[in-house]
Amino acid sequence: MIENRKNRRPDEVLFVNGLPLVVVELKNPADENAVTHKAFLQIQTCKQKIPTLFAYNEIVFSSDDVDGRASTFLSPWERFMLWRTIEGQELAPASCQ
Repeated sequence: MIENRKNRRPDEVLFVNGLPLVVVELKNPADENAVTHKAFLQIQTCKQKIPTLFAYNEIVFSSDDVDGRASTFLSPWERFMLWRTIEGQELAPASCQ
């Protein structure tokens, strides 16, 4: 996406009826320095550089394939929660996060 001459490319965007409802930032699980928090920081950069992407946004995901977190795009890092099991009662085991 290009906005105000700023070019940013999120890893994945889920469009529903043409509206970008979900933004996903993924980090390379093979890179020891690529942690989920860095994906969160990339989302913050996208919010500054291409704010119209988030006009209809409902949820953002950040993951390094070991640790996956989700929240709203306005939430601070402390509110990005680990994914839960299908039943929603417990956190998913580490092998599934």
